[in-house]
Amino acid sequence: MISRLRAFLQVPTAIEWALLAAGLFLTLRYAWLLDDAFVYFRYADNFHFLKLGLVYNQGEFVEGFSSPLWMLLTLVLRGLGFDYWLMTRLIGLLSFAAFWALAIAVHRQMTPAGRQEANLPLAFLALNYAVLSYFTSGLEAPLIQLTALCFVAAVLWPRSRVWQFALALSPLIRPEHLLPLAVFVAWRLSRTRRPPVFLVLSTLLLNGAWLLFRIYYYAAFFPNTFYLKNQDNWRQGWVYLWQVMTTDWLLPIGAVAVGLAFLSWRRLAPAGLCWGERGVLALMALLPSIYVLKIGGDFMHYRYLAFPFVIFFFVGCGLFERVLVMRWPDASPWIGRSAMLAFGLFSLLCYPRQLEKHPLLGPSNLDEKAVRADYIYDANSHRRHEDLSFSPWSLEPMLDLRPRYEHYLSQHDPFSYEEVTNEGWCVEIYKRFDARFVHRWGLTSPVIAHMKLPWRRPGHPKGGYERAREIAFMREHYPDGPTPGMFRWAIDVGKSRLRWVHENQEALALIERRMYNRHSLRENFKLAMMKIPRLDPGDLPSTEP
Repeated sequence: MISRLRAFLQVPTAIEWALLAAGLFLTLRYAWLLDDAFVYFRYADNFHFLKLGLVYNQGEFVEGFSSPLWMLLTLVLRGLGFDYWLMTRLIGLLSFAAFWALAIAVHRQMTPAGRQEANLPLAFLALNYAVLSYFTSGLEAPLIQLTALCFVAAVLWPRSRVWQFALALSPLIRPEHLLPLAVFVAWRLSRTRRPPVFLVLSTLLLNGAWLLFRIYYYAAFFPNTFYLKNQDNWRQGWVYLWQVMTTDWLLPIGAVAVGLAFLSWRRLAPAGLCWGERGVLALMALLPSIYVLKIGGDFMHYRYLAFPFVIFFFVGCGLFERVLVMRWPDASPWIGRSAMLAFGLFSLLCYPRQLEKHPLLGPSNLDEKAVRADYIYDANSHRRHEDLSFSPWSLEPMLDLRPRYEHYLSQHDPFSYEEVTNEGWCVEIYKRFDARFVHRWGLTSPVIAHMKLPWRRPGHPKGGYERAREIAFMREHYPDGPTPGMFRWAIDVGKSRLRWVHENQEALALIERRMYNRHSLRENFKLAMMKIPRLDPGDLPSTEP
């Protein structure tokens, strides 16, 4: 065991140590919180401090988060007393440090001995604005980027149970990680004629356990966000991909990598370059990218392409060094070091066109509405927002509502909400823990998530505000609290003459049965098996706030 660990851990070069220091500094400098993170924060605080269970609203059992593992990690750290701003930065720094160490180990494995001074993938990724921004954000992005490297390590060390276990966990980070996981299993099956038993069993056990919990607690096979984002929006998806590619010059970088591969192929046997493994990595990056294209990408630059982006740079890892060995075997090590420094500096200077200037040069785009390009925002739109502009260097607790929880509970026993309303800004919803909210973007509202609504921007349906206002009005007047039957009641007593309520009665009744289920595994399995059709939203307003 010790010998394996020594073989894995490699002595970093001086430049790699410098990249660690710079990357840690920039991770803090770029630290931020995405508004959607407050969905997780409300779930965690409802669970720990208000004793409402793992719910967004009291009595409503809806899985309004996309990453179960991130939710569990948030629950653990919040239970240990961490405030969310400290938690976000701490996980970001630890994730980057682990990413750095793993990137070095992978590079050494893919590079000829004696010419390992040019760790180009690490130089690019450790200084890149988008990559470092998503080691924070309050969401699962740091785990996604670290998991991408775990997939690379699993291909290089396929028998290691450490990496197989990491791959088994990956669908709990993002469900679309099942696609590269299936590629890995198929590749190992083709190589050994036997399935990777430990990986398969671990995947079934870990993900099956959460699936059983989801059925028991939420009466569904998929999270609510799946239904919200499962749409065909290929055109916007290509726009999203193109923006990421042009920001970081991926086409010319890819062309250079292809040229290096061609030079290597003609001089060395394919087996010596692990062409099969590189092809597997390329396929692992491709399949999640296709899913991102299908759903139209995301409203935040880079975020949904973090996984394939990281793997992309390791598909060609070591090719530059191999060409040096072949063409200039006596070349000075400074050639590789100079290339590494130049590549890192180039990456440092890249930033998305949403920004007027590089974030390191000072405040940019103070007007939030000016940071959108092709319906896509950048992290700076939240970093500079008055509700989210926290100092990255402060150790003071931010947004810690525990004293308010204690005071409220002392006056409301049992717990009850003071009003029912709708909102789309998750920070505001988190602060107003004493109100029941219908989320106007549908993240935690299954009714809106199942509607056939055109998109306002990716992940944000047009017409959600109006539908959320109408649902909140009915919920406020419904006398039986969080129980099924609200829409039927609204029709019977004349509280709703809305066409979409009348025409979708059966589907709405099924949604209510899931939301207010009785936690019977057998009954909930039957509910989960019943398909909910896309709801006709009725007439949509021409404009909305």
